[in-house]
Amino acid sequence: MVAAHGTWRQVLPQPNTAIVRAALSLTAAVSDAAAIICCALLSGIIYHRTAYDYFTVELDEFIRQGCMMALLFVVPNIVRREYTVGAVAKVVGIG
Repeated sequence: MVAAHGTWRQVLPQPNTAIVRAALSLTAAVSDAAAIICCALLSGIIYHRTAYDYFTVELDEFIRQGCMMALLFVVPNIVRREYTVGAVAKVVGIG
């Protein structure tokens, strides 16, 4: 837990700060991508079940579409530096 008046520099271990920051950034980007891919997969399955009352489409189509959408979402966020520790902390509400 972050101290009430502490900064990230004071809380994170100094020798491993770069590794911890990279791991947090990678975790945020991968979790965004995974959520988008799962939503694409689930929405494709649900749509085909309800609209056609059968399921003949291969799942890899939905996964490919989800990967493309995740790429279109994650890459701009990387460029805008939305996955830095400070930006993620602001979204979560602890920074």
